[in-house]
Amino acid sequence: MVSLGGAMGGFFVVIVAPVIFAGIYEYHLLLTASFTLTLVAASRSILAGRAGESTRRARIAGGVCWLACAGSLLYGAQLYLVDPVWLDEDSSTLTDGGLRWLTCSRYVAGASVLGLLLVAEWFRLQRDVSLAAWWGSPRRLGIVAMGIPAGLGLVSLAGILGWQVFGDANDHHFRMDRNFYGVLTIDEYGEGEPEHEYALSHGRILHGYQFHHNPEWPTSYYGPESGLGIALRHHPLRNVRGHQFRFGVVGLGTGTVAAYANASIEPSRREYVRPLQRKPADYLRFYEINPMVRDWADEHFTFLGDARRRGADVEVFMGDARIVMERQLQKGEGLDFDVLVIDAFSSDAIPIHLLTAESLAIYWQHLRPDGILAIHVSNRFVELVPVVRRLGEELDRSLVHVENIEDEEHGVDDSDWVLITSNRVFLEDDDVIGASTEMPPAGPLWTDDFSSLFEVLDTD
Repeated sequence: MVSLGGAMGGFFVVIVAPVIFAGIYEYHLLLTASFTLTLVAASRSILAGRAGESTRRARIAGGVCWLACAGSLLYGAQLYLVDPVWLDEDSSTLTDGGLRWLTCSRYVAGASVLGLLLVAEWFRLQRDVSLAAWWGSPRRLGIVAMGIPAGLGLVSLAGILGWQVFGDANDHHFRMDRNFYGVLTIDEYGEGEPEHEYALSHGRILHGYQFHHNPEWPTSYYGPESGLGIALRHHPLRNVRGHQFRFGVVGLGTGTVAAYANASIEPSRREYVRPLQRKPADYLRFYEINPMVRDWADEHFTFLGDARRRGADVEVFMGDARIVMERQLQKGEGLDFDVLVIDAFSSDAIPIHLLTAESLAIYWQHLRPDGILAIHVSNRFVELVPVVRRLGEELDRSLVHVENIEDEEHGVDDSDWVLITSNRVFLEDDDVIGASTEMPPAGPLWTDDFSSLFEVLDTD
């Protein structure tokens, strides 16, 4: 039965759920079903046991349920005080989220009460006991003691999860879908305002956004003062006549980095972003594993299309970046990038195989000798700067740590980048020196044979 259940669950999650759900809603079903099954199993155990044993079980189960219920109420009160999402601050009425929760809870409450009564009645009929005798015994009182708070817990759980599900459906999502790699959403904010924008998220993590009124601006983590912006703007070959500037990006997102292709971006200039018709045109290659990201970047964002219209040579390679790069080298197709950007890390989800000594050796075979490897290390849970510093030292190259601050006017978020290079002209550039910040000591060396997140967890 365990094997059968595992097979059925796997089939539902892998085959059925992606077809019928836009989000990871099978998780919500699992939580509610597990709670319900536990409640039914506990009730059955109490009803089927011997009188003395059953009464003891009823007391224990009832006490546990009441403690769980009280803990949930206290935790809910604490959440309300910290983040009052239930009541509108101005009118003291329920918010849309609170109303959705209330509606979901009403349905679940009715179903829970009906289910509890049906289970109890089924046991009564099985034992051919009268209603008075059945509900007058201590055992049934134990069930009531357990059932009321357990039912309240089920109502709260299902209500909250239902609120989240229906909140996704009724929220400001412009589009939401899922595939093997997870859930993608495009949110629309500020319609009709100067800050009108579309934002792409993978799960809870923002992967870039674009302004409706200024679509050519490089936003989010890719502003001109970010590590990426410093590398692209101040590379010594960036504006050399007759040189085709070549850069690659691991991780497509909305394609924001394409804003730099055949364009001049200067924070001090009034126009900020100026299209250029370079000859030869800039050469830009993205590496992306998720086909939905590629499709949405073309359908709902214009960074790639705008770069192509400016004359840039832009292409997206599909597949795992490291594998694709290895195969390109095997075919003798090293791309001679001036700058290679590694930006495939999403919060707590780190593809470690893209950040090992062996992977950096592959990257460097795709870079010119004076090229720059720019690694995006912004992370909420892991301190990646020591890891990258150790990798750079193993390569015997210099490192520049760039932390830029938020720029709300241009839609730029604060970000953390490490640049690895042996380009002395770039390293001695006054703007590069001014942008660099102190780095922490080197951390462990990650290889294909060894890596440990525990050593680099951010405990602050």
